[in-house]
Amino acid sequence: MLCKRLHPNENIDSYDSHCKNEPPNTIYHQCKDLITNEEADTIYKKLSKQALHNKNTKKPWGEDETKLLFWTVNKFCNQSNITSDTLSSTDWEKISMIIPGRNVTQCHYKWSTGVKHLSNKTPWSIEEDSALSDIINIRGIISWSAIAKELNSVVKAIRSGKQCRERWLNHLSPNISK
Repeated sequence: MLCKRLHPNENIDSYDSHCKNEPPNTIYHQCKDLITNEEADTIYKKLSKQALHNKNTKKPWGEDETKLLFWTVNKFCNQSNITSDTLSSTDWEKISMIIPGRNVTQCHYKWSTGVKHLSNKTPWSIEEDSALSDIINIRGIISWSAIAKELNSVVKAIRSGKQCRERWLNHLSPNISK
């Protein structure tokens, strides 16, 4: 099983355990729901077979590879009791060994760029609008990334600082002339 490949000498907790060091409702926690341990094993076996036949290292990332990467990072951080932003180069080496056909650089790059592209692209809910207004009314306009971080911890959504700024300036600000 893949869990044992990540931490061969440790007792593996259930996949549903959350990394205590990660802020709640972050992309990290959203990604944990992508696949189960069994699905990760199935994807790993499938990708291993493909990697044997395809030596092209410059191929685009497939959906299964991306899911397996997010699963692996989540599982590794849970087992190591660290956050994803504190992963060392040695950690990335271990993680990349789980992703067939991918090297350390590719895995790290995909994680750092993939996280940026996973922000919520759904329409804003009334709850999100209300929470964003409350945060700005209480704290003022600090940094938009700090506002987004607080918003994401209050409501179950993943919004970027840019999304918060655009929503406030174009829809919620009392200074908008309607």
